[in-house]
Amino acid sequence: MKVKITIPESFADITIGTYVEMIKAWDSHEDAKDKVKAAVSILCKMSVSDLDRMTVESYNEVSKALVKFMGTPNTKSSPTPRVDLHGVRYGLIPNWNKLSLGEFADLEHYASKGFFECLHEVMSVIYRPIIDEGKGWYTIESYNQTEAKKEVMLDMPMDVALKAMVFFYNIGTKLSKDLESSSTTRPNEKT
Repeated sequence: MKVKITIPESFADITIGTYVEMIKAWDSHEDAKDKVKAAVSILCKMSVSDLDRMTVESYNEVSKALVKFMGTPNTKSSPTPRVDLHGVRYGLIPNWNKLSLGEFADLEHYASKGFFECLHEVMSVIYRPIIDEGKGWYTIESYNQTEAKKEVMLDMPMDVALKAMVFFYNIGTKLSKDLESSSTTRPNEKT
């Protein structure tokens, strides 16, 4: 019996939900072979028993895809400002200087829980349905977090999530360095 295998080629081909499920499957096994089988079965949407019937050549090809997704992502591009998901157009928070207390508190809370455990929750804060847009601008709906909004983000493409997270990580790192350098007293300077 032949089985057709769909191997994702990039982070755009997998969702946050699939990625989180793959990481959990990987972490739930001790043996390296079992880790790979569990993760590949989720990544390629196939059963472990189908994996066991694959040729070694096919299995090695599929396993190479896993390496790409388990390593550090190579994304240097800016976050995606607008994205369509299930027929709804979502926009990234357009003005970070006007972040509400609720948005800030939830982002801080989700960040403390761990990256993969709450990635869809973070995305539900920073990407919200666009209620009005024009050329070069858009307005997103007011912040009102619900479980349904968090669940929708499990279907967000992983490349969108990674670009946003890398962008915010880089900003945080730069702000941290700027704060550190501006708060240290240099010799011969008055405090």
